[in-house]
Amino acid sequence: MDDIREITAKEVINYRKTIGNNIQFYRNAKGLSQQQLADIIGISPTAMGSVEVGRNLPKAETVLKLAEALGVEPHEFYVLNRERRTDHKIAGLNAKIRELNEKNKIVGNKINAIDTFEKNVTESYKAFKKAIKNGKK
Repeated sequence: MDDIREITAKEVINYRKTIGNNIQFYRNAKGLSQQQLADIIGISPTAMGSVEVGRNLPKAETVLKLAEALGVEPHEFYVLNRERRTDHKIAGLNAKIRELNEKNKIVGNKINAIDTFEKNVTESYKAFKKAIKNGKK
């Protein structure tokens, strides 16, 4: 039992802040406001803010709801390793890139349709002008 030591108040505060920072990180990565996340998991915005600034620790039930709402495993809130958070951020950015590529394809298709329409109108106008010119002779 010699390897068990007493945890200082400062360590507890830092741990609460780490949990709050991780929750805030994943909330921001998901593009949600504190109010939106609080509404989704059924707590007050004030309680959500208190958790994110490290004033309060979330209950186990709240941690499970947060994890589900943010699409992460509950243990991710307790991880100090920033590398894992970076990997999650990269995955989020890759998803946004895929979404933008899809939107770009849609825009490209619309531009092609407009170009085709413009060519058809131009050809029809030329044919109409030619028909009128030929009709006058």
